[in-house]
Amino acid sequence: MSIFDAAVISYAANVVTIVGFPVAIAGLVIVFFQIRRDKLAGSASAVVGIHESVRSRVDHISSVPSVDDSSREAAFYDLFNDLELACAIVLDSPVVGRTGEYVHQLIRDVLRIIQDDAVLSERLQSAIHDPNTFKNIRDYLKKR
Repeated sequence: MSIFDAAVISYAANVVTIVGFPVAIAGLVIVFFQIRRDKLAGSASAVVGIHESVRSRVDHISSVPSVDDSSREAAFYDLFNDLELACAIVLDSPVVGRTGEYVHQLIRDVLRIIQDDAVLSERLQSAIHDPNTFKNIRDYLKKR
């Protein structure tokens, strides 16, 4: 009996299959968890950027004197543009987990504040200069 005998080769193939199959399954499980972790990390990274941007815009608006209407208006337009970008990011990439819940709540809260305030609503309307202006915000609101 040689190592090139059909029975030996068949036996060796069976052993490799029996050992290799569980290893392959374990590898797939590890890949699945790694992909999930990467999604969570990517989501957290996007949310941190969105949060920082919106927070800094709100801080800037509150620091502009109310008598300086042109600077205040420009600051609001910057906030609206940041919200537009935030909605685009959320629509294009899955924000998941707790960070996903957080960013959805943040966007909804800021949009609700704008909607409930007559001056902010008017400024938002005056910022619309094209049918596609704030398209991502509209698309986001349709999905939510």
